[in-house]
Amino acid sequence: MYFKCLCNDQYRIIIDNTEINNINIFDNTELKQFIGKILPKYLKRITTNGFLTLDIYWNNYFGMILEIKKEKRINKLNYIDMNIKFHLNSDFLYKIDYFDLKELSSIKKQKIYFYKNNYYLKLINPISLYDHIKLMDYSEIVYSDYYDIIHKGIKLYI
Repeated sequence: MYFKCLCNDQYRIIIDNTEINNINIFDNTELKQFIGKILPKYLKRITTNGFLTLDIYWNNYFGMILEIKKEKRINKLNYIDMNIKFHLNSDFLYKIDYFDLKELSSIKKQKIYFYKNNYYLKLINPISLYDHIKLMDYSEIVYSDYYDIIHKGIKLYI
């Protein structure tokens, strides 16, 4: 699990598949319990009250990304109101340097898109945990603005 501050009012929690493979993402009760265990730990770091937007991006091969945005401040102590949006079966693309792929042994039969002088890897088959961790180190994840990359980019297969 990774926690990252994107800017003053925006945060990202990255949860890989190994941490959520026992959770049924379509079971509302189970998902609420899982989110309820994770968020309090990270909300303590943010020290916030008021209105939050939580975007949950989920993908079979990657796992889950929680994006937290502070919207408004309310002067009541310990008061948090949250708007939750689910993005199920999202496409996660990894912005990579093409030559970094040579070091990843299980990256085979995957898609690569070339768009605006950048390479983006899309996993269509599972990879090893070791290669997934290396891929996270080598790349930047694109999970919300990928439409143009997939539909206008040049498709390559490895």
